[in-house]
Order: sequence, then structure tokens, then C-alpha cells
Amino acid sequence: MEWVAHTMYYLDTSVLVSYIFVTERRHALARQFLEDLANKGLKLYISPYTLVELYNSVCRNIAGGNLKLADPFNEILDRVRDSLNAKLELLVSMIVTMLVEMLGLEVVDDHEIYKPAKTLGFKLPLLYCKCIELSHKIKIRIKDLLHIAYAHLLHKKYNIRYIVTCDSKDYGKAKEQLRHLGLEVIIIEEPTNSQTQYNL
Repeated sequence: MEWVAHTMYYLDTSVLVSYIFVTERRHALARQFLEDLANKGLKLYISPYTLVELYNSVCRNIAGGNLKLADPFNEILDRVRDSLNAKLELLVSMIVTMLVEMLGLEVVDDHEIYKPAKTLGFKLPLLYCKCIELSHKIKIRIKDLLHIAYAHLLHKKYNIRYIVTCDSKDYGKAKEQLRHLGLEVIIIEEPTNSQTQYNL
């Protein structure tokens, strides 16, 4: 894949979860891809929604024992004698700090996307109006549609061109519709004989 200078990459939560949990199937691919982007000095953005979803995912998966983190996180958690809630707060804080330091990750937002707009006879934040509008065109789950709406609404202000994800099931069927919004999707997945490692 050719790297595009001055083009920003919006990361959905799936790629961050794959990056931080070593038991995720695409951990090595996500790590290599994101670190390659960061090493080239390219901007990696997430929305406040991504941060909230990441926090929720880490808490659910650690509390449930579903996924294993890379060391030193496991060692640190074992040493902390506080409650599970205190451990989780510490853990997520450390993960976010690591993502910022290692990848230069930035949370981006714009107060304009929360201003009221009219749809279906109601005044709703523009972000939700955009989700309703896109629902007719892009038939995917709302959690993924929210990422698309954020990337689309922040596209011009932050020069976002790509959405990076590990979710081939939903984003794979939305590629053409995303192109009409000025966005390309990069799906991090295992290569097959007929595809490159990172699909555009």
C-alpha cells in the first residue's frame, strides 16, 4: 500500500482492540500497520466515541477474562491490590497513554457536529441526523455507522481520508458507499493469494 502524506487516518475501535490485546487474531497485523503509519509521521485520529467504546471493550474483556493484554500490563494488574474497578481505571489510563506515546494518537472532535439539526420532525445533534441519513445508503450496525458519520463530518476539518478497521464483515460491504463520502476503508486482515495485506 502506498502511504499518503498529509492524509489523516481515522481508527475505529476494532483496530485498537486488536493492537492492545495479544490474543486478538489480527494483533500482529494491527500492530505492524499502525506502527508503520506512526513511524512515517502520519496522523492517527480517533473520535470521543472511539475512546468510550475502547474503554468499554477493555473493561468488559478484562473483567470477563476473555482477552489477554501484552506485558507489562498483565504484570502491573497483578501487582495492584485495589478493587477491579480501580485496576480497570488504571489499566485504561495506561493503555491510552501508551497509544498516544507510541502512535501519536489524537482524539479529534468539532462542536459543530453536536449542534441541533432537524430530521424526522425532531431536533437532534447533527451527528445523529447524519447517521439517520446514512442508514439509507450504508446498511451496517449503528456502532460502525457512528464511526463513519464521525469520519465523514470531521473529514474536511482534519483531512481524514481513510478509516482503518479490522471489521471486514461490516466495512467490506460499505466500501463503495464510503467512496461517495470521500472516504476509503482500509481493512486489516490476513492476506490471501489474491490480495495485498492491507486492502483498500
